[in-house]
Amino acid sequence: MVGTEAYQNVVDITSFSKSGGAIMYRTGITITRDEEIMIQLEDRVAHIAASPPVVSQKAAEYVMNNFQDLLSPALDELTANREIMCRGLEEQGFDFKSPDGGVYVWVDLKDHFDGTALQFLEKSLSEGLVIMPGEYFYENDHFTKAGSEADTTRVRLSFCNREASEQELALLRGVLDKISAGA
Repeated sequence: MVGTEAYQNVVDITSFSKSGGAIMYRTGITITRDEEIMIQLEDRVAHIAASPPVVSQKAAEYVMNNFQDLLSPALDELTANREIMCRGLEEQGFDFKSPDGGVYVWVDLKDHFDGTALQFLEKSLSEGLVIMPGEYFYENDHFTKAGSEADTTRVRLSFCNREASEQELALLRGVLDKISAGA
């Protein structure tokens, strides 16, 4: 356990895009008790953070002032969306780990597709399904049994929107049906 005396050395740099549920609003905050650190940070990033759009500033202000009221419904919605996605993946027989947080689930394709996630992306795009191959991100050994080759067969599917998740599952089923039919 770190004592409160260590807090003076903490610098928190975050954004509202994920922590505040304001996806795509690239407005962030920096918190530190050390004024000299803040001055140095301002000198280094002023050109990046100068003049964020007014809409982003207003959205960030609204989130800051209403965070607790916004948090519970957002968590309920994400939990319901996650359950829809995971139930659909389970019904289709996919190997995946239900995430503890975030807005996406990692799905292993190896039992459904004889190729890499990147090759699957090429096939899925023609059907209107956009997936993110795991190899674009990082290796996650605790997820799979395949070790260093794990990310070549995994894809990331988003569940931030209920309707989009349901459509994503239907498109995924359609792509797999087309592949198994030899098309």
